[in-house]
Amino acid sequence: MKKVLFVFLVLVLCGTVSFAETAFDFDNSSSLDDKDLAIFIAWKQLVNAGVDSSQITTALVLQAAKLILTSVSTVSRLPDLARDNLSNESTNALDDQDIAYFIAYNQLVFANAPNFTFTDVETVAGNLLTLTTKLGKFPGTPIGDSTFSTTVTGIQVDQ
Repeated sequence: MKKVLFVFLVLVLCGTVSFAETAFDFDNSSSLDDKDLAIFIAWKQLVNAGVDSSQITTALVLQAAKLILTSVSTVSRLPDLARDNLSNESTNALDDQDIAYFIAYNQLVFANAPNFTFTDVETVAGNLLTLTTKLGKFPGTPIGDSTFSTTVTGIQVDQ
């Protein structure tokens, strides 16, 4: 039993710490703000202008985002359909509705609205644009996989 406890202690002390990315945090600042919005809009402008997706880099998006908001200083990752689609639409698109949901969410956060719901965000977003979808997840929702699997063999348990 002592060996088992020792192995668990070693795993706890030596384990790697991994922080998950979050939806709509494109500068990896751990805050959802106007910089993330500028990065998303810059990316969307490039997509809408017909720039091939293989040509859209973080450096190109940073250059475009700085034209929208000069305080943007870094782009850590590009918007991604699986990570950043805030609506529950079946067509799975990153579009103006995602922008409206992001803005509405931040308005409620900055207004210190207590315990707001998806419906609250949808109501505020509906004042910005006509919505055809429902909110599927909040901005800032953890994305990706921050877990790891470990197999420990050769441990004998005292009986």
